[in-house]
Amino acid sequence: ARTLRDGVKDPVEATAAFQAAIELGAPLEIRRELQCHLERNSEHKELVNAIKGEFHSLDEAELKWSYMKFARAMEAAGDLNGALEVYVELAKNASNKPASESAARLYRQIEDYAGLLKFWKARSLVVSDPELRVTLAFRMGELCEGKLQDYVEAKSHYERILDLAPNYVPALEALERVYTRLKEWSGLAGIYEQRSVLAGNDNAKALQLHRAASIFENRLNNVERAVGFYKRALEFAPDFPPSLDACTRILLASDSWHELASVLTNAALASNDESVIVGLYYRSARVNAERIGNVPLAIDYLRKCLELSPGFLPAHNMLKELAAQAGMYAEL
Repeated sequence: ARTLRDGVKDPVEATAAFQAAIELGAPLEIRRELQCHLERNSEHKELVNAIKGEFHSLDEAELKWSYMKFARAMEAAGDLNGALEVYVELAKNASNKPASESAARLYRQIEDYAGLLKFWKARSLVVSDPELRVTLAFRMGELCEGKLQDYVEAKSHYERILDLAPNYVPALEALERVYTRLKEWSGLAGIYEQRSVLAGNDNAKALQLHRAASIFENRLNNVERAVGFYKRALEFAPDFPPSLDACTRILLASDSWHELASVLTNAALASNDESVIVGLYYRSARVNAERIGNVPLAIDYLRKCLELSPGFLPAHNMLKELAAQAGMYAEL
């Protein structure tokens, strides 16, 4: 066989000679040599039979390795369903990641996405590694969300990830998409709140909390919860424009004058833009003077406005009115 293979260069006759040697009881090494010869010459169907012929002589550890070769040879020979069946059986062993990956690849290749989901579900029952369980759950969620368009089941897989890894950002981002599509607004608000915890800076935290507040205000009609989230956003960024505008609008509509004045003043203290600071102090002064009745504090804020912008006429005019009302004639 070796002479026919290497000297005569007749692969067909070499195969026949190898097979004759094996029938006469040649050792396992000769079987492996035949397999290498068949693989080199792309004789995949014959390779399948050659590998199958060695099963009876192998122990359990060798048999697992040989079955992987067997499945790969079947795949190369075009028997995808047969190869898939072997990969799936081997993947029942939690530690056999190559078989699992090969099975998933073939399911995708034959576009059997329902079968792939079923396979991953079975696989998730036998693995104990938390990271691997998270990976499988995320893959199942992506499969349901994308190819199968089953958003309810996708949600269940993504939610299960948060039980294992509450800070897993890809799952949070995926749930944001799924909750939006399913119009599950309470869940979406919860995702934004969780993402605020993971945000890297105060403005990013404020943005996520603002999104949660907007859900409560515009989707759930829960103004009280919305105001709470807007205020939490302003705790991280007191001059964050979207939350500031929304919060002042709600507080103004509910006649919450003390809270409104506090929000405006805190925003003025946090801002670095002089024109914005002037406007915020002026608005706070009007609330204090006209709604709360705290004229001295209003006058103090108007003075701050004029320190920054001496030509700001609204502050000048209001300061004149308040000084006259308070009998502060020297000030007037």
